[in-house]
Amino acid sequence: MTTRKNSNNRFKFRAWDKKENKWFDGNVLYLMSQTYIPDETDYEFMQSTGLLDKNGKEIFEGDVITGAWHYFEVPFLIKWDLYGFRMECLKDFDYIKKGEHKDCPTHIELCEIIGNIFETNLIK
Repeated sequence: MTTRKNSNNRFKFRAWDKKENKWFDGNVLYLMSQTYIPDETDYEFMQSTGLLDKNGKEIFEGDVITGAWHYFEVPFLIKWDLYGFRMECLKDFDYIKKGEHKDCPTHIELCEIIGNIFETNLIK
């Protein structure tokens, strides 16, 4: 069973300020409503998965996690696609290659967030 903080977290967002290189501290939904052209904004918006890692930390799109399935030491990037949240492998391992996508595991609460796309140097 996957751990959820509450069902409303699925519609929670965070924002990275690309000019200031820091997390936006304020009402993200209001900021999003003022952004008319997403590609030309100074912010990167990321949605919550509504799930928690093994430390109880909320997992967002753009987070880097380890401990998924039997790929314990392999870092994965949480991404959104047409089918929901998925994991993109960030480095080659025995039977998974960098760039491959996997569905989020049913026991994601065993995973641990180790960073994100803006503050982790694993993503190049």
